[in-house]
Amino acid sequence: SNDTASASSYDLTTGTTVDNTSPSSVITLSLSAADIAALKRNSALATTAANTYLSLVADAVRDAAGQSIAAVNPTLSKQPFAGDTTRAQLQAFSIDMHNSILRITFTDVVKSSTFDASGITIQDAKTATT
Repeated sequence: SNDTASASSYDLTTGTTVDNTSPSSVITLSLSAADIAALKRNSALATTAANTYLSLVADAVRDAAGQSIAAVNPTLSKQPFAGDTTRAQLQAFSIDMHNSILRITFTDVVKSSTFDASGITIQDAKTATT
């Protein structure tokens, strides 16, 4: 399913787009936000070269003569592998005192299971001291 990443594979969605439109032996893709989020939610997939493989169906792309490519089985590991090194940052937050809800938005996928509420301070000014 494209809604979530499975333990073994994830099919990219049509939201992922091709950056270069001229015929070339290299295709650069911009992974959609949904695809990146799904991959990041699955810690067993695309986190190291050892768990990053690519497969292609024959109809995924055609050559300049219009022929389907040869299907690629998941035998090629991504080398070199560039892991996710971007730290998530606070993008926004809102607080609803009536319904007792604090909503925190980050710039990247975060593991909510690792969240420690004691790391948050609500203060009355940008430079307040505790």
